[in-house]
Amino acid sequence: MKNDEILDLLGRKIISNCYDGSVKHIISLKEKTNPPPMFKSKVIFLQKIDNEDFEVVKDIVKSNVEIVLFELFSVFEEDPRFKLVFQENGKQVDLSEASEMLKAEHHNWIQKFSELDT
Repeated sequence: MKNDEILDLLGRKIISNCYDGSVKHIISLKEKTNPPPMFKSKVIFLQKIDNEDFEVVKDIVKSNVEIVLFELFSVFEEDPRFKLVFQENGKQVDLSEASEMLKAEHHNWIQKFSELDT
């Protein structure tokens, strides 16, 4: 598998699970009835705000996820003690070496793979 294919595979999973998943979680909380105790205060807050403010909350979640992805990948890119490795058929690829700037890949991945309305 080529480096760009490996990065796209990772990107699809990261964006689907982390970026889109975080926003979908917030949406589900706003729509939740009879929430479990651990979500109750969040559900009450989200249900009180209007749609315009809810869009701001979703934007905040998106921004926070982007920051977390950037900082997480920075660890692998900037500290040689930590490696993020793709392995298939006995072959290993260090993702920090597969990408010119791994910590910034999420911007491209969001554009390519997010299923959210922007």
